Amino acid sequence: MIPRSGRKGKLVIPAIPSASNQRDIARLYEAAGFPVHPWIRTRTKISARGKRRDGSGAEFHFNGPEVIESQDDIDLWADKWQVGFACSWRTGLVAIDVDDPDAFDEWDTDFPESLMVSTGRKGGYHLYLDFRHLRSRVDQASWPVQGDIPGGTLKTNGFTGAPGSRHPNGRLYEVVSGTSVARGSLALLTALGDYRNTRERRESGSGEPGYLAELWNQALAAVENQQHPAIRNLVNGLQKEMSSEAITSVVFPVLLSSLKSYDKRDPWDMNGLTEMLGSARTFVSVEEQRELEAIREVEPNVAGEEGEDWFWNSRPDLVAIRQWAQAQMVSPWALLGEVLAEVIARVPPTFVLPRVIAGYGTLNMLLAITGDSSAGKGGAASVAKMALSIDEPDIDMMRPSRIPVGSGEGLAKNYAFRANGVQQTVAYTAISTAYEVDNLNALVTRSSETITAQLRQFYSGEQLGFGYSNPASRIIIEPFTYRGVLIAGVQPERSGVIVSDHASGFAQRWMFFDAIDPWAPEITPAMPEPLKWSLPNDLYVLDPTASGPQMVADVCDMAKEEIREARKLAVRGKGDKLTGHRLHTQEKFAMGLALLDMRTVLTEDDWKLAAYAMERSDSLQAQCLLALRKQRFAAARVEGQVQGVKEVATEEMKGRESSRKLWQLVLKHIPREGNISYGKLANKFTPERRKDLKDLLGQMSAAKIIISETGTYRGRTALWYSRPKQGEKGGYRIQKGGPK
Repeated sequence: MIPRSGRKGKLVIPAIPSASNQRDIARLYEAAGFPVHPWIRTRTKISARGKRRDGSGAEFHFNGPEVIESQDDIDLWADKWQVGFACSWRTGLVAIDVDDPDAFDEWDTDFPESLMVSTGRKGGYHLYLDFRHLRSRVDQASWPVQGDIPGGTLKTNGFTGAPGSRHPNGRLYEVVSGTSVARGSLALLTALGDYRNTRERRESGSGEPGYLAELWNQALAAVENQQHPAIRNLVNGLQKEMSSEAITSVVFPVLLSSLKSYDKRDPWDMNGLTEMLGSARTFVSVEEQRELEAIREVEPNVAGEEGEDWFWNSRPDLVAIRQWAQAQMVSPWALLGEVLAEVIARVPPTFVLPRVIAGYGTLNMLLAITGDSSAGKGGAASVAKMALSIDEPDIDMMRPSRIPVGSGEGLAKNYAFRANGVQQTVAYTAISTAYEVDNLNALVTRSSETITAQLRQFYSGEQLGFGYSNPASRIIIEPFTYRGVLIAGVQPERSGVIVSDHASGFAQRWMFFDAIDPWAPEITPAMPEPLKWSLPNDLYVLDPTASGPQMVADVCDMAKEEIREARKLAVRGKGDKLTGHRLHTQEKFAMGLALLDMRTVLTEDDWKLAAYAMERSDSLQAQCLLALRKQRFAAARVEGQVQGVKEVATEEMKGRESSRKLWQLVLKHIPREGNISYGKLANKFTPERRKDLKDLLGQMSAAKIIISETGTYRGRTALWYSRPKQGEKGGYRIQKGGPK
C-alpha cells in the first residue's frame, strides 16, 4: 500500500500574507497538500536539529526525508524552525536544485514548465515536479537515486527550503515562475533514474572518479581559510550518498589522518566533524557537554559574501558605512557598532521601547568588537568621527563623552557626583569604553567587585549606584534618567569574562561585531561624503530630566510576536529562559538602525536586518567559546605534561632512593680493610636481589664508591671488591639521593 502523502489534486502554492511567521506558512502549505518538513537555518541545513515545544525534551533531527508534518505537529514547532518540502518516494515530490542554469539547460533532457523557486545562490533555483501518480508503477527500490546532475542536484531523498523561508545566507526562497507543480512523465522519471544509476556506477569505481572523489581531493589539498568550506562541501556530498554511520565509521577516520591543513575556526577532530554531520553521537564528557551547549546551538561561522551584500546594500546609510570602513581599512561591522553607539547615546533616556512583556525597555547597549590582537578593534572609533556628521547644539547634556570603564560604583559617577552633601548631575548620557578586555577582566576578578551586576542593570536601564549608610558617599541614578553604551574590545582567547557568564544572562546581553572584514576589496574605494544625521524632531522636545518615560517607540508586530512567543515558553518552563535577553538585544539593535535612518518607528525590515546581525553576533560569540575551549584544552595538555614530568621525576627519585639503600647494604658486607670476592658477597643476598647484583656493583665501581679488581682464585678468574682508601675516596660517602 502506498502511504498517503497529501491530498489529491494539483499542488498549488497558496497566497502567503506578508506578516506570516514560519508556523503560519507551514499550516498553509500543509492545507494545500504539500509535504511540509521543518529545518533550522544554520550555515548548512544538513546539521540542523532541535526540540519540539511540547516539553518532552526529545531532540528532533531534520535529516529524514520521510518526515511529513501535520497541523498538530506544526503547532509544536520551535520559533527558529523554517518551512521545507520533503522530497522522496513517499511524498512523490521531486526537486531539481539548479546551481548552474547554463549547464542545466545544455543537458539533453526535457522538463515541463513547473513551479520555480529562487535559492540563495545568484541565478540558482529549485524546479519542482510531482510524481505521486507514478508510485504505483515505480516502486521505492527503482526510484531515482539522489545526487548530482548537470548543473545541479536531483532531490529525491531529502528536503528543500519552501518559498517564504530563508536561505542560510539570508536570502528568501521566492517563487520566480508559476504557482503550481507540474506532473512529471514516466519517461522523465526513467531518464532521471538511468542517469543517476549510471553516475553511481561510475562513482563506485567502474568509470571516471565521481564528484565525491573531486570533493575529497579538494578537501585534502585545501590550505588555511579554504579547508572549512572544502570539508563542508565534502560533508554535504557524503550526506547525499551514504548513511551517517558509514561516514563517521569509515570516511571520517581516514579524513582525519589525511588532512594536511588546519583551520583555526574548527576543531577538526571526530567530535567536530560529527557535529557538522548532525549525528547524535557523543564523544565528550558530561562536564564538557554542558560547556558546549552554547556552541552547539550556534554554528561558529558567519554567512558568505552574498549574505553580507544583502545586508550592506539594503540601505544607503549602510552602503556609506561599509564604503567608509573599506576606504579606511577597518571592519564595516566594527564601524557600524561605533556609529550606532554615537546615535543611541544621543537619544534622551525618556524615549523607551514598548511594554511588549513586563515594563518599558531602554536602548542602553553592551557592544563587543571582537578580533585577535592588532585586528583594529579600536580603529573604528576614529573613523566613526569622520563618517558621521551630527547636527547638534555645541552645548548639550545629551552629547556623550567617552569614558574608560571603571568599577561598578564608577558607572553611576559617569552621570552624577556628590558635593557638599548634594548629588549633582553632570550628564544624562555617556559612552563607556574598554578597548582592552583585560581591563574589564581585571575589574571583574577584583575582590568584592560589582561591575557585572551593575552592567546588567545598566543594560536594562535599572537603578545604578549603592545605598551606602553614609549619605555623603551615596550616588543613585534612577531608572530611565540616563542613557549609555559600553564598547569593549574583545580578543576571543580573553573573552571568558563575557561569554562564559551564561547563568546570569550576561553573555546574551552583548552584541558582538567582527573586527575584521574577510570580504574587503582588492582596490580600496574612495571616502564617501559623511553621513548627515540629526536627532529626529519629535525626540528634541523630550525632557531628559523627566522622572519617567515620555515617548514610547513604535515596534512592528513581527518583533512583538517573536518576543512574546519566547516569553510564553520561558514562563511555562519549556523554552530557553535566556532567549528573552537575546531578542531584547536584537530589538535594541533594530531600533538603532531605525534611529540611524532618523525614524522612531521600528519596521519589519529593521527587525530582519537585526536578525541577520544577531546571527553574526551569535556566531562570533560561538567562536569565542571555541577559542576558550581550545585554550583550556591546551592548558590542560601543558598541565598534563608538567604532571607527567613530576611523575617521572618522582619515579626517578624513588629509583635513586632504592639504589642508595642497596648500596648501603652492599657496603655493610665489604670489609673496611681487605677485600671480598663476588661469590662470598653474592651469598650474603637473597636470590631476588642477587639477580641485579652485578649491575649494582658495576654502578658503585663507576661511582668510585667501591673498588673492583680482577684476580684469580683456585685457578679461576674472580672479581674482588674493596673500599677505597681514604685518600682516593671519590664517592666514598654515599649522600642522600644517590650518587651525584
